[in-house]
Amino acid sequence: MKYIAPLLGIAAILAAAQVDELRDAQAALDAGHPWRATQTVSPLLRDPARRSPAAVLLAAKAAAGWGGWSEVDRLLAKEPWIDAQFDGEARELLTRSAFERGADTAALSNARAALRAAKAADTRAQRLVLLARALERNNQFDSAAAAYARAANSFRPVRDWLLLRAAGSESDSAKRVALFSNVKLAVAKPRIAWTDAQTRERFGDAIGAASRYATLGATVMALRLRLSVAPDSASRNDLKAELLTFIRAHPGSADSRAAVEVVDKAFTTLTPSEELIVARGVSATGSPARGIAAFERARAEPSLLTPSDRLLNAQVLSRAGRTRDGLGLRVLGNEMIGHDCFRDAMPCCDWRVGVADGHPGWVLRAIRVSPETGSVIA
Repeated sequence: MKYIAPLLGIAAILAAAQVDELRDAQAALDAGHPWRATQTVSPLLRDPARRSPAAVLLAAKAAAGWGGWSEVDRLLAKEPWIDAQFDGEARELLTRSAFERGADTAALSNARAALRAAKAADTRAQRLVLLARALERNNQFDSAAAAYARAANSFRPVRDWLLLRAAGSESDSAKRVALFSNVKLAVAKPRIAWTDAQTRERFGDAIGAASRYATLGATVMALRLRLSVAPDSASRNDLKAELLTFIRAHPGSADSRAAVEVVDKAFTTLTPSEELIVARGVSATGSPARGIAAFERARAEPSLLTPSDRLLNAQVLSRAGRTRDGLGLRVLGNEMIGHDCFRDAMPCCDWRVGVADGHPGWVLRAIRVSPETGSVIA
């Protein structure tokens, strides 16, 4: 019996130390320092005698704070207490971890368990949103719509946004209209038309979605959907012409690059003149590889290319790290010499009068520039 008191004293000291470390870790987490919380709680996890459910849960929360979702899963997935303690907090963390890892089936099972364990009303509302997301990601759209709508009634601060999410999972257009009618927040109302368009596309109403997108000014999205259901080659070619017209009118824009992607997916070959439109549309800011390929195909008809096109071709080669491949590209005429765009087109190069392709004109010559003075070395 003489050893019992000292042993109890040691146990009390260890328990007090654990409480202190947990308190410090929680304070770090509350202050926005999740990695510091991880470092503080880690010694408890390495000691089997001090590895408590509270320590494991706090470590998982800390890992979630710095984006360590695989660590969250490693810490919690095999713990036997996750459904018996902490009102389902562990299941909520596992749900979020599954979302981040793209494990949608696991997210759904954990979200259901987390909701069952929730006791406080606000916690239930938050977990109902997680369940709705999990149902949506598992393509259980009717159930997702119902869950979002229930959450909207319980989670007032984001009610309108949850109604939009509910509508986005609702295949019945009449029910969508009813949900939209309850959206009152001024900043949420502009999203109604976008949500309707996206939902129509989700449920296979390509023509209806295209009409909505066109009304919203999303021309490329509308043309993409119309192209997906075009009934014959004549209709497809008409839509290709509309896409190319859009690319010509909006060179260098994000929408133009999206239009090129639509054309490339729908059509295996383009004519040289069509490739030139693509080249002009993407070479300045889009994929250098696509711009280079377009110019190569357009050069099947050399007469199509203007001096500006040749300059743009040299520029896109430079963007791809192929400056020397642009050497010898000829620019007929001298009206562009001296323009900023001309000088900036090919770094570390110069232009001189010469002969290229058997014709006199301006040709590209490589130069070297001193990094100290900026002057030409040779």
